[in-house]
Amino acid sequence: GGNMVAIDLIVQHVHSQLEERKLRWDMATLASAHQAQPLPETLSVLKCTPQVQGMHTFIRNKDTCRDEFIFYSKRLMRLLIEYALSLLPFRTCTVQTLQGQDYEGRRFDGTRVSLLQ
Repeated sequence: GGNMVAIDLIVQHVHSQLEERKLRWDMATLASAHQAQPLPETLSVLKCTPQVQGMHTFIRNKDTCRDEFIFYSKRLMRLLIEYALSLLPFRTCTVQTLQGQDYEGRRFDGTRVSLLQ
């Protein structure tokens, strides 16, 4: 159904981006390249909670309707982005509220963030 169309669109987009960048890899070699290798210390993995596993189930099910596929994909992306943001450096700061009270919060403590496309 609609899920297969959405998956096909994503796959086509990835393939077109790889072609644009002239990256032609042997997919079987890429898929097995990490096996028997230690994971990098800098790698952070989103914890597989029942909620995350449930969203993966909807996304991977070929019978999931288009609207559910989009909803759960976006929800999973939000969780991933929230997790990634939690890994950024922050420092403690104090701000004053509209009521004149001091509030101890957190402020981003970096100048640049690297994003991979």
